[in-house]
Amino acid sequence: MNQEFIYKGVWFLPNNPEERIAGDFNFSPNSGGTLTLLGWFGEFEDNSPYEIILGETTNGKIVTCYRCSLIGKTFSSSGVQTSTTDVRYLFDGWQFSSSSELNFSGIHFRFEDLDRWVGVFGFEHIRSKRNEGSFMINIQYTQPQNLTYELFDGVEIEFVFGTTYPLFKSTSEAKISQTCFIEIKRGDGVSKFEELVSWLGTFSRFLTVAYFEQPPLLQPGVTLSHNPRSNEIAETHIQLYFQSSIKQDTWKSKDHPNKFLFTFAEVRERFPVLIRNWYVCELRLDSVIAALTEEFSKNLIAQEFRFLNLVHAIETLHRRNRKNEVLPYDEYKLMKEEIINSVDEVYKKWLNEKLMFANERSLHERLEDFVNELPSPICEMLCKPSTVEFIRNIKNTRNYYTHYTETLKKKAFSGRQLHLLSGRLRIMLIVLILKEIGLDEKKIEEIIINKSTFLYNQIITHEDVSNYFRRLEG
Repeated sequence: MNQEFIYKGVWFLPNNPEERIAGDFNFSPNSGGTLTLLGWFGEFEDNSPYEIILGETTNGKIVTCYRCSLIGKTFSSSGVQTSTTDVRYLFDGWQFSSSSELNFSGIHFRFEDLDRWVGVFGFEHIRSKRNEGSFMINIQYTQPQNLTYELFDGVEIEFVFGTTYPLFKSTSEAKISQTCFIEIKRGDGVSKFEELVSWLGTFSRFLTVAYFEQPPLLQPGVTLSHNPRSNEIAETHIQLYFQSSIKQDTWKSKDHPNKFLFTFAEVRERFPVLIRNWYVCELRLDSVIAALTEEFSKNLIAQEFRFLNLVHAIETLHRRNRKNEVLPYDEYKLMKEEIINSVDEVYKKWLNEKLMFANERSLHERLEDFVNELPSPICEMLCKPSTVEFIRNIKNTRNYYTHYTETLKKKAFSGRQLHLLSGRLRIMLIVLILKEIGLDEKKIEEIIINKSTFLYNQIITHEDVSNYFRRLEG
């Protein structure tokens, strides 16, 4: 999936295989798939999208284009007709007649540096020995056992290890390579394609936080456990191609555990709970997690919007998972009725609208709650110069960039100050999410402080870390 390619061939609709049109399918990881045909299906006036377009390529492949949207049709001056279609997904190696056939037993995929993040390797001993002018190397390797964890309702995630090794005597080189890929599957049946893609996305967002960066997706595919037409059992792996927003040519390899926020090895004991809770959390905190993981995208975004997205995510997290009312509902309802009944009829509608959200807690109160939930050392490092000023700065800056009230302009952060304030909010949100999915406070403190030197030393400085360890030693 990380390479551009072109498939030349003939293309047709499932319900009309006789009408075949020559054309090219062009794929780029960053822009997705585009099908350009020498003609079009049906009448010129028909611009409706096609659920599926099937293809047979010149190199003998059979493919399925799924969720196809017509971009345009053209006539050239010489009379050549062309049409261009955007293709959301390409299944390489199988042809499906309709979306009802897109049921699979699992989805499998890899990410850049996944092997290093997992950190489970089968190399046990590498010994070298010189003896009377000869040199002997002994390598002992045992492929690791697959690791399987339950996510929910019979759905499992499995870390699958594979090995390539020389099958014949080598003359000048012998290489053993271990790879790890991930499979998400329903243990006792099949799942709809969109459901599988959703599960992949959820794990990708978990890994984004763990990497402290969005990792490029590699080699996604689906597993077909039986032929959807004949119902014959025959497990088949089908390569899957679709657009990725992550530019793989800019990826810098993570060659040390300190380049991850946390590795699988660092949370292995708690991993079954963490990953299960992550999937549960995303159901009710989807907008919060989306805002957090968007922080790690390479998309250009104005500092002001980046800051506002983080504040909005923190407000949403509090609204959904903490006490949202200032007064108990019945008490507030009674008070509100008394207030509205005390004014003239002509003002009641206006006053009722103004009091609609008056019982919700303010941003200041929400921030106070969350600051108090942070581990003390992290709170001290993030909430500078003091918790009171930290909260006030967030509130004033949010209010200015939301309403652009001129009186708040001098109180609002901008430039480098705003960049650092957003960085502190990001770490704060990560801490709150890690607590939400069940990572204990001591482990969070250890991860956030120990990785600061390598990942965000402008936010938590070397001096902060030195003072922290000095106090521990004292």
